Amino acid sequence: MSVPNADGLLRFLRSAYRDDVTSLRRLAILKFLYFLKGGLYCFRFYKERRIGKAKFKQCCKSKKDKAFVFANGPSLSDIDFRKVKEYQASSYDVITINSFSSKAIDVHGIVPDFCVFGDPYHFHDDDIINDQASDDIEMVNKHGIPAFVPMHLFSRSRFLNSIPFCSVSNPYSKNVSNCFRPLGYYPTTAFYALSIAIFLGYEEVRICGFDNSYFLNFTVDKNGNKYFVDKHFYDRYPKKRHIDSFLFPKTSHVFLNFSRHFRYLEKISDGFPGIKNVAKVTYTDAFPIDFSLDIYREKV
Repeated sequence: MSVPNADGLLRFLRSAYRDDVTSLRRLAILKFLYFLKGGLYCFRFYKERRIGKAKFKQCCKSKKDKAFVFANGPSLSDIDFRKVKEYQASSYDVITINSFSSKAIDVHGIVPDFCVFGDPYHFHDDDIINDQASDDIEMVNKHGIPAFVPMHLFSRSRFLNSIPFCSVSNPYSKNVSNCFRPLGYYPTTAFYALSIAIFLGYEEVRICGFDNSYFLNFTVDKNGNKYFVDKHFYDRYPKKRHIDSFLFPKTSHVFLNFSRHFRYLEKISDGFPGIKNVAKVTYTDAFPIDFSLDIYREKV
Protein backbone atom coordinates (compact mmCIF):
# COMPACT_ATOMS: atom_id res chain seq x y z
CA MET A 1 0.00 0.00 0.00
CA SER A 2 1.38 3.43 -0.89
CA VAL A 3 1.50 6.22 1.64
CA PRO A 4 -1.80 8.11 1.35
CA ASN A 5 -0.35 11.62 1.39
CA ALA A 6 1.76 11.00 -1.72
CA ASP A 7 2.59 14.10 -3.74
CA GLY A 8 0.10 13.47 -6.54
CA LEU A 9 -2.99 13.15 -4.35
CA LEU A 10 -1.86 15.91 -2.03
CA ARG A 11 -1.26 18.30 -4.90
CA PHE A 12 -4.67 17.56 -6.38
CA LEU A 13 -6.42 18.07 -3.07
CA ARG A 14 -4.59 21.29 -2.29
CA SER A 15 -5.04 22.85 -5.72
CA ALA A 16 -8.72 21.91 -5.82
CA TYR A 17 -9.35 23.18 -2.31
CA ARG A 18 -7.83 26.55 -3.27
CA ASP A 19 -10.79 27.15 -5.61
CA ASP A 20 -13.48 29.03 -3.70
CA VAL A 21 -15.97 28.54 -6.54
CA THR A 22 -16.38 24.80 -6.10
CA SER A 23 -19.45 22.94 -7.31
CA LEU A 24 -21.40 20.79 -4.86
CA ARG A 25 -20.32 17.70 -6.78
CA ARG A 26 -16.67 18.64 -6.62
CA LEU A 27 -17.03 19.56 -2.94
CA ALA A 28 -18.50 16.14 -2.18
CA ILE A 29 -15.61 14.45 -4.00
CA LEU A 30 -13.06 16.52 -2.10
CA LYS A 31 -14.63 15.72 1.25
CA PHE A 32 -14.66 12.02 0.40
CA LEU A 33 -11.03 12.07 -0.75
CA TYR A 34 -9.87 13.84 2.39
CA PHE A 35 -11.85 11.36 4.50
CA LEU A 36 -10.32 8.46 2.57
CA LYS A 37 -6.80 9.88 2.78
CA GLY A 38 -7.12 10.34 6.55
CA GLY A 39 -8.50 6.85 7.08
CA LEU A 40 -5.74 5.25 5.03
CA TYR A 41 -3.10 7.24 6.88
CA CYS A 42 -4.33 6.14 10.30
CA PHE A 43 -4.63 2.53 9.11
CA ARG A 44 -1.18 2.54 7.52
CA PHE A 45 0.47 3.92 10.65
CA TYR A 46 -1.58 2.03 13.22
CA LYS A 47 1.54 0.88 15.08
CA GLU A 48 2.93 4.41 15.31
CA ARG A 49 -0.47 5.59 16.52
CA ARG A 50 -0.39 3.18 19.45
CA ILE A 51 3.17 4.20 20.34
CA GLY A 52 2.19 7.86 20.21
CA LYS A 53 -0.79 7.44 22.51
CA ALA A 54 1.32 5.69 25.12
CA LYS A 55 4.02 8.37 24.98
CA PHE A 56 1.48 11.19 25.16
CA LYS A 57 0.20 9.71 28.43
CA GLN A 58 3.74 9.75 29.82
CA CYS A 59 4.12 13.42 28.85
CA CYS A 60 0.85 14.30 30.55
CA LYS A 61 2.19 12.93 33.84
CA SER A 62 5.28 15.15 33.80
CA LYS A 63 3.92 18.40 32.36
CA LYS A 64 2.99 21.57 34.27
CA ASP A 65 -0.44 23.22 34.16
CA LYS A 66 0.57 26.07 31.84
CA ALA A 67 2.73 26.40 28.74
CA PHE A 68 4.42 28.81 26.41
CA VAL A 69 4.35 27.80 22.74
CA PHE A 70 6.94 29.66 20.68
CA ALA A 71 6.81 29.58 16.89
CA ASN A 72 9.50 31.28 14.78
CA GLY A 73 8.06 34.68 13.86
CA PRO A 74 9.83 38.05 14.28
CA SER A 75 7.62 38.99 17.25
CA LEU A 76 9.84 36.78 19.44
CA SER A 77 12.43 39.58 19.34
CA ASP A 78 10.41 41.38 22.03
CA ILE A 79 10.69 38.45 24.45
CA ASP A 80 13.33 38.31 27.19
CA PHE A 81 14.00 34.60 27.50
CA ARG A 82 15.80 35.03 30.81
CA LYS A 83 12.45 36.04 32.24
CA VAL A 84 10.72 33.17 30.47
CA LYS A 85 13.22 30.84 32.08
CA GLU A 86 12.10 32.06 35.53
CA TYR A 87 8.49 31.23 34.69
CA GLN A 88 9.62 27.87 33.36
CA ALA A 89 11.29 27.07 36.67
CA SER A 90 8.02 27.53 38.52
CA SER A 91 4.81 27.10 36.56
CA TYR A 92 5.22 27.01 32.77
CA ASP A 93 6.45 24.45 30.26
CA VAL A 94 8.11 25.71 27.08
CA ILE A 95 7.23 24.19 23.69
CA THR A 96 9.32 25.16 20.66
CA ILE A 97 8.94 24.55 16.96
CA ASN A 98 11.50 23.34 14.42
CA SER A 99 14.90 25.06 14.53
CA PHE A 100 14.12 27.46 17.34
CA SER A 101 14.39 24.37 19.54
CA SER A 102 18.18 24.33 19.28
CA LYS A 103 18.62 28.08 18.98
CA ALA A 104 16.65 28.63 22.19
CA ILE A 105 19.35 26.60 23.94
CA ASP A 106 22.39 27.90 22.05
CA VAL A 107 21.50 31.59 22.06
CA HIS A 108 19.13 32.08 24.98
CA GLY A 109 20.05 29.32 27.40
CA ILE A 110 16.51 28.03 27.73
CA VAL A 111 15.94 24.28 27.33
CA PRO A 112 12.46 23.48 25.94
CA ASP A 113 10.32 20.93 27.73
CA PHE A 114 8.93 19.70 24.41
CA CYS A 115 9.78 20.28 20.75
CA VAL A 116 7.62 19.87 17.64
CA PHE A 117 9.12 18.98 14.25
CA GLY A 118 6.84 18.74 11.23
CA ASP A 119 8.98 19.67 8.24
CA PRO A 120 10.62 16.90 6.15
CA TYR A 121 14.11 18.45 6.22
CA HIS A 122 14.71 17.05 9.70
CA PHE A 123 14.12 13.52 8.39
CA HIS A 124 16.29 13.46 5.26
CA ASP A 125 19.00 10.89 4.61
CA ASP A 126 22.52 11.62 5.83
CA ASP A 127 23.76 12.77 2.44
CA ILE A 128 21.17 15.55 2.05
CA ILE A 129 20.32 16.64 5.60
CA ASN A 130 21.44 20.24 6.15
CA ASP A 131 23.65 21.60 8.92
CA GLN A 132 20.82 23.33 10.76
CA ALA A 133 18.75 20.15 10.95
CA SER A 134 21.77 18.22 12.18
CA ASP A 135 22.36 20.84 14.88
CA ASP A 136 18.70 20.63 15.93
CA ILE A 137 18.83 16.85 16.25
CA GLU A 138 22.12 16.88 18.15
CA MET A 139 20.99 19.55 20.63
CA VAL A 140 17.56 18.01 21.29
CA ASN A 141 19.14 14.59 21.90
CA LYS A 142 21.89 16.04 24.10
CA HIS A 143 19.29 17.49 26.47
CA GLY A 144 16.89 14.54 26.24
CA ILE A 145 13.97 16.67 25.05
CA PRO A 146 10.83 14.80 23.89
CA ALA A 147 10.27 15.56 20.19
CA PHE A 148 6.84 15.28 18.59
CA VAL A 149 7.13 14.04 14.98
CA PRO A 150 4.64 13.05 12.26
CA MET A 151 3.65 9.39 12.36
CA HIS A 152 4.74 8.77 8.76
CA LEU A 153 8.24 10.09 9.58
CA PHE A 154 8.60 8.32 12.93
CA SER A 155 10.64 5.42 11.51
CA ARG A 156 13.13 7.91 10.00
CA SER A 157 13.42 10.13 13.05
CA ARG A 158 16.84 10.61 14.61
CA PHE A 159 15.36 12.18 17.74
CA LEU A 160 16.00 9.71 20.54
CA ASN A 161 12.71 10.44 22.29
CA SER A 162 10.36 10.73 19.32
CA ILE A 163 6.61 10.92 19.94
CA PRO A 164 4.51 10.28 16.82
CA PHE A 165 1.31 12.22 16.11
CA CYS A 166 -1.13 12.35 13.20
CA SER A 167 -0.02 15.07 10.79
CA VAL A 168 -2.42 14.32 7.96
CA SER A 169 -4.91 17.11 7.28
CA ASN A 170 -8.61 17.31 6.57
CA PRO A 171 -9.53 21.00 6.30
CA TYR A 172 -13.23 20.06 6.35
CA SER A 173 -12.85 18.43 9.76
CA LYS A 174 -13.60 20.33 12.98
CA ASN A 175 -10.86 18.46 14.82
CA VAL A 176 -8.11 20.75 16.12
CA SER A 177 -7.11 18.89 19.28
CA ASN A 178 -7.08 15.10 18.85
CA CYS A 179 -3.55 14.43 17.65
CA PHE A 180 -4.39 10.89 16.52
CA ARG A 181 -7.06 11.84 14.02
CA PRO A 182 -6.76 14.01 10.87
CA LEU A 183 -6.47 17.65 11.89
CA GLY A 184 -8.67 20.35 10.40
CA TYR A 185 -6.04 22.53 8.75
CA TYR A 186 -3.18 22.37 6.26
CA PRO A 187 0.06 20.73 7.46
CA THR A 188 1.79 23.50 9.42
CA THR A 189 4.19 22.79 12.27
CA ALA A 190 3.12 25.84 14.28
CA PHE A 191 -0.50 24.69 14.16
CA TYR A 192 0.53 21.16 15.14
CA ALA A 193 2.18 22.61 18.24
CA LEU A 194 -1.04 24.30 19.29
CA SER A 195 -3.02 21.07 18.84
CA ILE A 196 -0.41 19.15 20.81
CA ALA A 197 -0.57 21.69 23.64
CA ILE A 198 -4.37 21.39 23.73
CA PHE A 199 -4.21 17.59 23.63
CA LEU A 200 -1.70 17.51 26.49
CA GLY A 201 -4.32 19.24 28.62
CA TYR A 202 -2.73 22.57 29.55
CA GLU A 203 -5.12 24.89 31.36
CA GLU A 204 -3.52 27.93 29.76
CA VAL A 205 -1.33 28.35 26.68
CA ARG A 206 0.52 31.57 25.89
CA ILE A 207 1.87 31.92 22.36
CA CYS A 208 4.33 34.13 20.53
CA GLY A 209 5.85 34.03 17.06
CA PHE A 210 2.58 33.09 15.35
CA ASP A 211 2.79 36.26 13.31
CA ASN A 212 1.22 35.12 10.02
CA SER A 213 3.06 37.98 8.36
CA TYR A 214 4.11 36.27 5.11
CA PHE A 215 1.69 38.34 3.07
CA LEU A 216 3.72 41.48 3.86
CA ASN A 217 6.67 40.19 1.81
CA PHE A 218 4.91 38.63 -1.19
CA THR A 219 6.32 39.55 -4.63
CA VAL A 220 5.98 38.55 -8.28
CA ASP A 221 9.01 38.88 -10.58
CA LYS A 222 9.07 39.85 -14.26
CA ASN A 223 8.67 36.20 -15.30
CA GLY A 224 5.56 35.73 -13.21
CA ASN A 225 7.32 33.70 -10.53
CA LYS A 226 5.91 34.25 -7.05
CA TYR A 227 7.98 34.58 -3.89
CA PHE A 228 7.69 35.42 -0.24
CA VAL A 229 10.41 36.11 2.29
CA ASP A 230 10.96 33.99 5.38
CA LYS A 231 11.72 36.26 8.32
CA HIS A 232 12.26 33.90 11.20
CA PHE A 233 13.12 35.42 14.54
CA TYR A 234 16.51 33.68 14.53
CA ASP A 235 17.49 34.18 10.86
CA ARG A 236 20.48 36.43 10.41
CA TYR A 237 19.42 37.11 6.84
CA PRO A 238 15.86 36.77 5.44
CA LYS A 239 15.38 33.91 2.98
CA LYS A 240 13.53 34.25 -0.29
CA ARG A 241 11.26 31.27 -0.99
CA HIS A 242 9.72 30.35 -4.33
CA ILE A 243 6.00 29.55 -4.34
CA ASP A 244 4.96 26.45 -6.30
CA SER A 245 3.09 27.64 -9.41
CA PHE A 246 1.31 24.29 -9.71
CA LEU A 247 -0.32 24.71 -6.31
CA PHE A 248 -0.74 28.48 -6.66
CA PRO A 249 -1.19 29.34 -10.34
CA LYS A 250 -2.63 32.80 -9.58
CA THR A 251 -1.88 35.53 -7.07
CA SER A 252 -5.48 35.30 -5.88
CA HIS A 253 -4.80 31.69 -4.84
CA VAL A 254 -1.80 32.79 -2.79
CA PHE A 255 -3.83 35.34 -0.86
CA LEU A 256 -6.71 32.92 -0.46
CA ASN A 257 -4.22 30.62 1.20
CA PHE A 258 -3.05 33.44 3.50
CA SER A 259 -6.69 34.00 4.41
CA ARG A 260 -7.18 30.33 5.21
CA HIS A 261 -4.21 30.37 7.58
CA PHE A 262 -5.90 33.14 9.57
CA ARG A 263 -9.12 31.12 9.48
CA TYR A 264 -7.33 28.01 10.81
CA LEU A 265 -6.02 29.99 13.77
CA GLU A 266 -9.59 31.12 14.44
CA LYS A 267 -10.70 27.50 14.18
CA ILE A 268 -8.12 26.45 16.77
CA SER A 269 -9.16 29.32 19.04
CA ASP A 270 -12.81 28.28 18.83
CA GLY A 271 -11.81 24.77 19.86
CA PHE A 272 -9.82 25.94 22.89
CA PRO A 273 -10.40 29.38 24.47
CA GLY A 274 -7.41 29.06 26.82
CA ILE A 275 -4.84 30.34 24.29
CA LYS A 276 -3.52 33.88 24.76
CA ASN A 277 -1.25 35.77 22.37
CA VAL A 278 1.61 37.57 24.13
CA ALA A 279 3.18 39.01 20.94
CA LYS A 280 3.65 42.78 20.89
CA VAL A 281 3.22 42.76 17.09
CA THR A 282 0.68 40.41 15.51
CA TYR A 283 -1.55 40.16 12.45
CA THR A 284 -4.16 37.82 13.87
CA ASP A 285 -7.00 38.57 16.25
CA ALA A 286 -7.84 34.89 16.73
CA PHE A 287 -6.61 34.88 20.34
CA PRO A 288 -6.95 37.38 23.19
CA ILE A 289 -3.94 39.68 23.51
CA ASP A 290 -2.35 39.55 26.96
CA PHE A 291 0.72 41.46 28.16
CA SER A 292 0.25 40.71 31.86
CA LEU A 293 3.37 38.56 32.28
CA ASP A 294 6.76 40.17 32.84
CA ILE A 295 8.49 38.49 29.87
CA TYR A 296 9.51 41.43 27.68
CA ARG A 297 12.82 43.08 26.93
CA GLU A 298 13.48 46.40 28.63
CA LYS A 299 13.32 49.37 26.30
CA VAL A 300 16.69 51.01 25.80
